[in-house]
Amino acid sequence: MSRTSINSAPSRSNSAPSHEAGFTLIELVMTLAVLAVGMLALAMVLVSSTRQTIDSRESNLISISISNAIENIRAVAFADVATTFGTGGTSQFWCTETGELSFVNPGDAPVSGTITIYATEDSIPATFAGMNGGYDLDEDGTIESTPTADYQLLPIRLALTSTLNGAATVVSVDYVARDLAD
Repeated sequence: MSRTSINSAPSRSNSAPSHEAGFTLIELVMTLAVLAVGMLALAMVLVSSTRQTIDSRESNLISISISNAIENIRAVAFADVATTFGTGGTSQFWCTETGELSFVNPGDAPVSGTITIYATEDSIPATFAGMNGGYDLDEDGTIESTPTADYQLLPIRLALTSTLNGAATVVSVDYVARDLAD
C-alpha cells in the first residue's frame, strides 16, 4: 500500500507573479493627461463659439436697427424728414433686443443711435462721396450755408452704438434720401 500524507499543502513556486488585471500608475497618469488636453481643447472651442455667437447677435441687431431707422425715415414725407428727426439736425433713438426703434429711452436698450440730417449745403462731411465741401441739395445752382428748405437730396448719417457684448461697438452708415415726387 502506498502512503499519502494528509497534511501536504500545494507547493508554491518562487517564480514571478502572473499578470494581474488593472492599470499601472504610469498608464493612469498618461490617460489623465490625454483627457485633460482634450477637455482643455473642448473648453477653448466652447469659449470661441460663445464669443462668435455674441458677435453675430450684435451684428444682426445692428443691421436690424439700421434697417428699422431707414424705414422710419422713409415712412415720413420727404419734405418733413429734416424737421421730424431733429430740428437741430440730430435725433436720438434706442433699439430693443428685437431691433424695435424707440425715440424715448427705455433705460436698458442694448443699442442707441443718432440720426443726423445735413440740411446745410456747406456742412456735408467728407464721408459722403462726391459731396465733400458742399453739394447743391436744393439744386438752385448755389451752395448755401443756411438750412435748405426745399431740398431734393438729403444726406443722413445713422450712428449706432451697441453695448451688447460688454464693450462699445460703433457703426456709422451714410444714407442719401432723394425726393422722388418730381
